[in-house]
Amino acid sequence: MTNLSNLHGRLLEYLIVEEILKINSSAKLTRRAFESQNRDFLKLEAIDRSLLQKLRLAAKSVSQGWLDPRFGISTRKSLEIDRLPDSNNHSDVTDIRLSLGLEILNLSIKHNHTALRHQRPRKTPVHCGYAQNSNEMRTFSREYRAITSQFTQQVRGYKLFRDLPESWVYDFLYSPVCDLVCEFININSEECAMKLFQYLVGAINYYKVIIRTQNEEIEIQEFGKTEYPKKVKASVSRQYIYLDFSNDWKIRMRLHTASSRIESSPSLKFDTGAISISVPTLLIPYD
Repeated sequence: MTNLSNLHGRLLEYLIVEEILKINSSAKLTRRAFESQNRDFLKLEAIDRSLLQKLRLAAKSVSQGWLDPRFGISTRKSLEIDRLPDSNNHSDVTDIRLSLGLEILNLSIKHNHTALRHQRPRKTPVHCGYAQNSNEMRTFSREYRAITSQFTQQVRGYKLFRDLPESWVYDFLYSPVCDLVCEFININSEECAMKLFQYLVGAINYYKVIIRTQNEEIEIQEFGKTEYPKKVKASVSRQYIYLDFSNDWKIRMRLHTASSRIESSPSLKFDTGAISISVPTLLIPYD
């Protein structure tokens, strides 16, 4: 996720919370949400005015066009708002959590994208449910370091990825790393399928709120009561890994560099998104 994309996402969270506070004066912020709101208020000046107006309209639509009609948040006497950090529990994708008495609403906010995760390949065994100090993680880390070390030796003298022949990045970095990740997932398919799925998709009930300011559209996907898979099959195509879960979910992971500079250990990330899912979906007006 780019710094600009992160800024827009944070401001959307800020604006949605502000809209909720406008229609329910008795709503309370957790200390964490209060600090997040104060932090993000200062970012309002860093965004284009026309885009900010679109984000404000979208936040108002989410609050008044969906949350209030669907959950009656304007009349709730007990309403607590929390904002969760990116470092939250790795199987909880919540950005905004609304506590409505005994009812909990978890919201994952997306701006112009539907990505599930932006995870690092070197942590694959942990994403699959293995402990950081497990034999699986130690073996994987050793093989991962061997690939990245060989790559840095191959490109010695170069400082930026853009200066490399494109084939070098694919042949000596992307492909070997993808092959390693793919092999690990397939060898441990039955053991890791559920944990990997929970990490990528989420292990709690939540709503994904996708705000597309480019075409003024708001899509809400309900992720709840999803059947967890028992197996997963991984396959590789250049810098892509395709995951075919036994619950009919299909997910794609695209490997890319997270930094333009070639370091002693290259910074790599996956952009992970769903190809085929089956969840209830709602479109609401973008007023």
